[in-house]
Order: sequence, then C-alpha cells, then structure tokens
Amino acid sequence: MIRVAIDGPAGVGKSSTSKALARHFGFAYLDTGAMYRACAWWCLHQGIDLDGDQVDEQQITEAVAEFFTGDHFDIGVDPDHPSITADGEDISEAIRSSEVSSHVSKVSNVIPVRHVLIAAQRAYIARESAADSFSLGRGIVAEGRDITTVVAPDAEVRVLLTAREEVRQAGRTGQA
Repeated sequence: MIRVAIDGPAGVGKSSTSKALARHFGFAYLDTGAMYRACAWWCLHQGIDLDGDQVDEQQITEAVAEFFTGDHFDIGVDPDHPSITADGEDISEAIRSSEVSSHVSKVSNVIPVRHVLIAAQRAYIARESAADSFSLGRGIVAEGRDITTVVAPDAEVRVLLTAREEVRQAGRTGQA
C-alpha cells in the first residue's frame, strides 16, 4: 500500500490535488480537516458551549471520544463522493457552515482531542491496506495540516504544497 500525505496552508489546493491524485491512482481519499470540522459540529449538536473564552476541555474530549468510539462518525473515502456522516446523517455540507467554521479551532486546540483525531486518522489510513478496502489495498491520499509531520510522517510520499498569498486568497474565496 502507498500512503500519500499532502500538507500545506489553507488555499493552496490540497483538496483538489489530493482528490485528483486519489482518483488517478484508484486510491482512497481522506480529508483530515473535515474530521476536525465534524468534531466541532458534533460538539455544537451535543449542546457544548464553544463560545466562551474558556471551554470545558474535558467535556469536549469526552464528546469527541464518544463520537468516534460510539460508532457515531463515519467518513467516505471515495474521492468522487467524499462524505461525512453522524449517526447515519450526511453532514458533509453542514460542517462547512460559518457556525462550524467559527468553532473548529475551539475543538482542535484541545490537545487530548488532537490525540483522538490522530489515532482515528491513522486507523482510516491503515484500513486502506486491506484487500476489501475502498482502494483494494492500493493506497490512500490523506490531506490536511500536520499530516506529513504528525499523522503520517512515514508515508511513502510526503508533499508540502505552497502558493503565493494572492493565489491562496483567491483559492479561499473561490476565485482560483
């Protein structure tokens, strides 16, 4: 199995590049940023207050742990139809809302949450080595911040995408 890890700041084309590579080689595609967004969505839907200056890190960590270990979360790894579900409900669009976007850092900044997510991301990557996985054991393209240094530092292919600020800004606003 070949693991491709693609890292870089927002707006450099990580998602489009990762999906294209996965599609071309018949690999699975994993959007690790979407996993963090899904955790923020889950916390908000569990009624956890993420608006204060101080958040309840233990409550957030326990909610996120339950999200993954309680079989509430799933992520589709088809690059043509990546999806995120919570309790069977497709939340792929909901996790891109401004409400979720404005709360992601409150969840992702909790160190134990990062540990839960790193373990989950590694499990999804490892799952693709199985002959009955989406990629039939061929490989996976995983993209997101810290994927090349923390989540999959031993990936066979590690890519850091960069772009000039004006290109990144155009990418973030959909003008690229």
